[in-house]
Amino acid sequence: SREVIYSGGALKDANTIEQRDTTIGWDFGEFRSRRAWAHVVGRETGGENPDEVAVVAALVAEFVQWAQQAGPPRRGSPRVWEVACLSFYVKQERALSRMLQQVTGDDRTTRFSAGGGLVEIVCGTVDRFQGREADLVVLSMRNAHRVGFLDSPNRLNVAVTRARQQLVVVGNADYFGKCGINELQELSQRSPRVGDGVVRKWKRGAR
Repeated sequence: SREVIYSGGALKDANTIEQRDTTIGWDFGEFRSRRAWAHVVGRETGGENPDEVAVVAALVAEFVQWAQQAGPPRRGSPRVWEVACLSFYVKQERALSRMLQQVTGDDRTTRFSAGGGLVEIVCGTVDRFQGREADLVVLSMRNAHRVGFLDSPNRLNVAVTRARQQLVVVGNADYFGKCGINELQELSQRSPRVGDGVVRKWKRGAR
């Protein structure tokens, strides 16, 4: 967002990010960047992309396991690890919500508790999450072979600036890397991909 949306005029990185990681105890995942892309070709059916939902499920389960080992964040507030599972579309949000009910055993629909209360997970659309943050944000693109209304720079800007610690985009990186919409292409091309082996592991873990 800093370079593509604001042309370098906003969103400066703090010089205390590594110190903050150490302070709160953050070392989740082996990501090469604070923004990573989990490449999933996927398929859209009935307004949902079940392949993306499956990968998000495995990623969230892995995070909950990590949180149970790491313990609560060493900060004043919030005293839980916060995760946001976001999508641009209501039907995909509902699919993510149903998945989170199964993963967490919590029968609520938009907010879930996991890991013995160590993790709070919010599920919602990008628009409803505007102005909020989470330690880990997982963004499901849903659309596998079309842009749809993802061509809104403002909506995309909100989506990719919600993470305190780590953003993981889940979707068809190959398609968005050449979709003809500059902001989406830049997001795909500039986001280091999660290793293929890791994505395959997440896919296996979700079965």
